[in-house]
Amino acid sequence: MFSNAKTVALAPVPAAKGKASKATDAIEGWEELCALEAVSKALEGLVALKKEAIKSGPVTDLLVTRGLALGRKPESLNPVEGDGKGSAYLAKRRANIALSEEELELLTETVGEAALPSYVETVEEAPALLAVNPAYAGDEALLRKIDKALSGVKGIPEDFIVQTEAKAKTVVADAAVNEMFKLTPEKLDAVFAILAGISLRPVYGAGLEKAWEAIKPLIPEAEAAPTRTRSVAPPTPVARNRAELKAAFRKSAEN
Repeated sequence: MFSNAKTVALAPVPAAKGKASKATDAIEGWEELCALEAVSKALEGLVALKKEAIKSGPVTDLLVTRGLALGRKPESLNPVEGDGKGSAYLAKRRANIALSEEELELLTETVGEAALPSYVETVEEAPALLAVNPAYAGDEALLRKIDKALSGVKGIPEDFIVQTEAKAKTVVADAAVNEMFKLTPEKLDAVFAILAGISLRPVYGAGLEKAWEAIKPLIPEAEAAPTRTRSVAPPTPVARNRAELKAAFRKSAEN
């Protein structure tokens, strides 16, 4: 078919001419808004990097050291540097995040089945209910009969009322953040990220002008930082490696 195709002359395509410039509209303050947006995005990515570096480094080190020395959850930290202050603390995993089968298995292997009740609890996610079958919800005549009496009335379908079973999930218990520091450093390392996470609440005590002067040297770093996406995942708990935990434990024992 293609070998017998008729040859035709195609009309020449005129060279593309320069596109007419798009009309613009002068809006007072637009440049400032664009500049602020660019700075905001750059700084947002840098803030995320700085937070993670401080959280996974000195804050975790100090909290774990104190927790191992005390054998329980340490008190919140009160970080101070220049005009920077605020708090940093260890908190148990949120109750709305259920433990997966893999996490529960690792936790059981690490702490032992006998100690497991100190670390987890089962909570009701959805209660058991009796409900009207949706198939009959629009039958007003039938609903009037039911409204009149639920028993002794002929014509009520046997499956008019349906039952739903309760749903439960296993979550981290409140006592876990104390119990975990009674474990050996090796075992704590294995389950720390399952049971808890670290939160930072930085507060700057001076004005914005001084804050701007403090972050000016960070502009190149901010430009290189990846832009943070809008979908924010739950904070990832930080677990230290075994060597660091052992060193922290030894250091706390010496103090």
